[in-house]
Amino acid sequence: MKITKAASRYSKALLEFAVEKDQLDKVLEDVNKITALLSESRDLSTLMVSQVVNDDKKDEVLRIILKDEVSDLTMGFITLLARNKRADIIAEVFEDFKQRYKIYKRILTVQVTSAAELSDDMRKKIKSAIKAENWREIVIEETVDPEIIGGFVLNTNNLQFDASVSAQLKDIKQAFSNKEYIARI
Repeated sequence: MKITKAASRYSKALLEFAVEKDQLDKVLEDVNKITALLSESRDLSTLMVSQVVNDDKKDEVLRIILKDEVSDLTMGFITLLARNKRADIIAEVFEDFKQRYKIYKRILTVQVTSAAELSDDMRKKIKSAIKAENWREIVIEETVDPEIIGGFVLNTNNLQFDASVSAQLKDIKQAFSNKEYIARI
């Protein structure tokens, strides 16, 4: 999901306000509930991005659904989005908020794709290899993809390290198809 500048500004404001009110973890819990609700209900997510339904109705629907489920701070923020005619970007705001939360709490998320499930020892080795002073916690999200044959692909913060066998085979194939290489033989 592409995050717009407006969504980024709103999520930053929500994070700062939640920190100021000492409710950051509660707001994250609320954001996760609402995000799950939006992803589970196609009708609700369609309603939120609809240009036909006005923002006051969107706010009213969310108030009814979320009554006694989220904090007053979160509900007030949703109302603010609706008043400012920005209810349609609520999903973007909350996705950006989650990323800002991780940065604020110094949590690094690492996506690891491997041919087989990682062992506990391998997870520890990965964490210790990328452990840095500025991260309090490293969370590994694992994906199993047999097509990489062996090794792993590690993605984090827009960086990728590809140590997969399939990538190495592709590099070898490309080297052999290079006409300069053939001419040297």
